[in-house]
Amino acid sequence: MALNFPDSPTLNQVYTDTTSGFSYQWDGVVWQSYAPASSSQIKIIDDISGSFNGSTQTFALAVSGAPIFPANAQQLRVVLGGVVQEPVTDYTVSGSDITFTTPPSGGLDCSIISLGPAVPVYTLEDGVVTPANLSTGGPSWNTAGDLNVSGIVTATSFVKSGGTSSQFLKADGSVDSNTYLTTETQTLDDVTSLGNSTSNGISVGVLTATSIKRSGGTSSQFLKADGSVDSNTYLTTETQTLDDVTSLGNITTNGISVGVLTATGGFNIGIQSEGTDVTTGVITAINFVGTGNSISYNPATKTVDVSVSSGEGSGVSTTGITTGYIWSNPNSIDADISLNSPNRNYGMFGPITISPGVTVTVGVGNTFTVI
Repeated sequence: MALNFPDSPTLNQVYTDTTSGFSYQWDGVVWQSYAPASSSQIKIIDDISGSFNGSTQTFALAVSGAPIFPANAQQLRVVLGGVVQEPVTDYTVSGSDITFTTPPSGGLDCSIISLGPAVPVYTLEDGVVTPANLSTGGPSWNTAGDLNVSGIVTATSFVKSGGTSSQFLKADGSVDSNTYLTTETQTLDDVTSLGNSTSNGISVGVLTATSIKRSGGTSSQFLKADGSVDSNTYLTTETQTLDDVTSLGNITTNGISVGVLTATGGFNIGIQSEGTDVTTGVITAINFVGTGNSISYNPATKTVDVSVSSGEGSGVSTTGITTGYIWSNPNSIDADISLNSPNRNYGMFGPITISPGVTVTVGVGNTFTVI
């Protein structure tokens, strides 16, 4: 039977012939018969302490009277007087004899155990183990360091090299460093991504919330569709006046210009005359009838000018006063009135009845004439 030993074997390499089942070990020169270590090869050496006399150093080793030939000192475990001896330093082995460095004194006990032949431990060379050497279903890898698993990988954690706790690991192995809302109490400020992100803001299809808060916003501001705020003041009830309202339609200085202003109870209209605000009295209607009719305040003369066209219509009418081709006024004064604008001539068509308890006060330098 021919044995095909490996070429260029390493020291203590073991070769097993698959045909015969025998194993051989390379000792550096030749192949020696080899049997793997097992518990049956551990032997208790016969007691040699009876021969100790303090002068003899070398003793024969035997197991049940049969000589034993250890391969080296390391194959033996020697305990002398309860102290484990160091191989080579405290004793050496040659053939079937053991020689102590210091002669054992008489009366010392001695225990020697043969551990059997040494079992070689091999270091695998780089590149020896490949995916093909593993069982079916195992992972595969390549020289680039990529590890591929066809099944499910379960672990307590997955760590990406260089990753941080503020990043999210994506399915393709990259990281997402965006910040996301995690609770309903968080605001949208500084959140860089929710759906499609925009600079310092969020763009989404539909955003539903019980309230939307703008950073730095106040309860007196309105949030516009473009994200800016409107700090203007608006009428909110029918009892509010127009004073200091900064915006309602188109604004003018210290007042408001609108297309149509409607109120169920009329309007208090104040006309400033020579520095004095006149705000008493309620005008319930101002009607412009006919093309070309107008009413305007003349700041040069500080008067209200009424222009009436010559066309059809009754001109401009107020409660109790009709201006047009015929002028008229009420025939009674039913409320207190003060005619106190300086240097004015006041007049009415008579007869006039002044209701009981009503006072008409004519200012100094003024006149009041009933025609």
